Amino acid sequence: MASSINLYIHSQRTLFTKYYAQKQLMAIRKMKSYYQNKIVLDVGCGSGILYKILQPHVKEIYLCDIKGKPKFSSNNFQICDATYLPYKANTFDSIYLLGVIEHTSDPMKVFQSCMKVLQPSGHLLISIADGLFWKILGLFGLLLNEQRKLHCAFNGQELMKIASNTLLIKTKNIVSSCFKLFIFQKNNRMDNIRELSNR
Repeated sequence: MASSINLYIHSQRTLFTKYYAQKQLMAIRKMKSYYQNKIVLDVGCGSGILYKILQPHVKEIYLCDIKGKPKFSSNNFQICDATYLPYKANTFDSIYLLGVIEHTSDPMKVFQSCMKVLQPSGHLLISIADGLFWKILGLFGLLLNEQRKLHCAFNGQELMKIASNTLLIKTKNIVSSCFKLFIFQKNNRMDNIRELSNR
C-alpha cells in the first residue's frame, strides 16, 4: 500500500502539488474513527487512491466519479454526477469529497445528494485547497488563470453557509498549510442545527 501511495504522490506534476497530496493523505489516514469498520463513499474518487488507503480498514468502500474507472479500483465503482448519487437512502457512515466541491456546478445539490445517502449521524468530510496555497502556485506560473480562479474562489465560509441549509452541523475542521478539511455530521432535527466546535 505504501508503494502505491508514494507512486501517487510522485505522479503529481509539481513539488507544490506533491506536498498538497502528501499532507492531505496523511491527515485522512490519522482520522480512523471516520472509516474504521465503516461503510464509506468516496465521491470524485479520481485515481482511487483513497480506496487503496482505506480498503483494509473499512467494512465496505464505494467509489464514484464523473469520469472513467480509477486506477486503484473495486467492483463498487459507479460513474455518476455528484449532484445525484445513485445509492439507497441512509447507506453510508462517512462520505469523502476531497478536492471535489470546488469543481462542481451546484455545491448545494451535492450537499443535498450526500445528505440523502448518509446514515443518521453520518459524517461528511470535505477538503478544499487553501486559497493562499493556490495563489502562490499562480505567482510561480504553475497554474492556469482558470485553475487559480477555481481554487481560490471557494472558501470555508461558503461551505458553512451551504451546510447550514442542508441540516449538517460542523463537528471539526483541520487547517493545514495547503488545505482545509471540514467534517460535518448529519442532523435530522432542524432545531438542533448548530456549530459544535470551532476547532
